[in-house]
Amino acid sequence: MKQEPSQEQLEIISHYYRKGEFETVLSKVTYLLGDFANSTILHNFLGICHNKLGNFQAAIESYNEIVRINPSDSDGYYNLANCYMDLEEFDTAIRVYESVLGINANDAQAYNNMGICWEKKGEFSKAIKSYDNAVKIKPDLTTAHQNRYRALKEKANSDETARG
Repeated sequence: MKQEPSQEQLEIISHYYRKGEFETVLSKVTYLLGDFANSTILHNFLGICHNKLGNFQAAIESYNEIVRINPSDSDGYYNLANCYMDLEEFDTAIRVYESVLGINANDAQAYNNMGICWEKKGEFSKAIKSYDNAVKIKPDLTTAHQNRYRALKEKANSDETARG
């Protein structure tokens, strides 16, 4: 039995996704999962659409299914971490971004997003370190440079406030 749907089936799903018809994508993907229950591609579509529709718990379940099927799928972990970040569950998001980096230590975007989580928690030194790692890996990642600059300013303001 094939584990993934045909290219034609995926193109149809992609067509509806690009049009923003997420409910249609959910319907088609749910149907296909009957034949391809272990398809990480289908579970990813499911998670992304649930996330776009604000169904975060359903998105989390889809991303967890991806990493259950393939524990070395860094994209599944990355999307899971992004979902937790959207929910402002920063501690959980950080732990999951660390899982991404355990699989792919060169994921600059995971470092950048982890920096955002640290920054939201007010831990500016850890945020700056995460942004530094992102920039070291991908020097042209503009958002990491911008985030680093903002975190440096926030840290300076925080340090100044603490001094009184």
